[in-house]
Amino acid sequence: LAAGVDFPASQVIFESLAMGIEWLTVREFQQMLGRAGRPDYHDLGIVVLLADPEKRFGKGNTEDEIAFGLLRGTLEHFGVDYGDDELLEETLSNIIVARTLDEIKMLNENLLGEGDIGHLLGKLREYGFIEKTNAGFSPTALGRIVASHFLSVEQTFLIKSEVLEGHDPLDIVTELGTLESVFFRYASQLSDSLGTDLPTRVFGAGLDIVFSADGLSKLKENVKRTMLDFAREFMACRCKDAPYCGCAEKKFSARVIELCAEGLSPDQIISELTSQYGVYAYGGDVLNYLDQVARALEAVELIAGIFGKKEISGKARELRERMEG
Repeated sequence: LAAGVDFPASQVIFESLAMGIEWLTVREFQQMLGRAGRPDYHDLGIVVLLADPEKRFGKGNTEDEIAFGLLRGTLEHFGVDYGDDELLEETLSNIIVARTLDEIKMLNENLLGEGDIGHLLGKLREYGFIEKTNAGFSPTALGRIVASHFLSVEQTFLIKSEVLEGHDPLDIVTELGTLESVFFRYASQLSDSLGTDLPTRVFGAGLDIVFSADGLSKLKENVKRTMLDFAREFMACRCKDAPYCGCAEKKFSARVIELCAEGLSPDQIISELTSQYGVYAYGGDVLNYLDQVARALEAVELIAGIFGKKEISGKARELRERMEG
């Protein structure tokens, strides 16, 4: 289930009611059994428990006793805790549709994570997202962009700061987010050559193992060539924390965006990355990332326009239009 299985299963079989040395909780159990049966595919979902009466941990209950406890158990109610960013986002959205203070307060009271409306309005004014009017409050041009593009406060000020410093739109969007689900094509060969179980993800614990001088020297020639190409293209930086500084992820993501702008589809992008650098990603992940980038570029374009950075705004629009074809 944790691996992302998403086919319509008619039943779930519990071969064991334990995870490791701990029994399942009622919440975990109900989450798992909820995968049995799918609307429009099955009339009934079936759950089978293979409880062993002889199985127990220490002096605790036997597995069959645990099974009856899980079947009779009920979920504990839990509250929804909203942080400041989430509350500010919700309040700003409310101001888009309700301008008077009474209407804003009414909407705020109906939210799951109700906050101090006075504090939230003060923060939004301080950030330049709203302004006071005779009737109540109105979103500023920046506030409308934030609300329509679902930007957090942190993302908004990152874009604003980067725009005012004159950074390229491609650098800004890779600063906002990168494509992280990238995998070694030759993971098993790399593990055999290096004599260790190597994580399949590229951007993680395996980076310094594969790309160290000792690691590269142990690789077969064809694998070494693609790994060296990857290192030359994406890992040339002078950061003290390299290779865990984030530069490789940003450069790699920039390459993905550039390939899209050149007219390649997600599948073609993956083929290009695999042949050139010995890594791959899943089409859905690439598509989702490119969709996020296109929306981020639109936000960069609009925010740059507000602050008079016409060149950056134009570059962001041009890149987005090239990506969208």
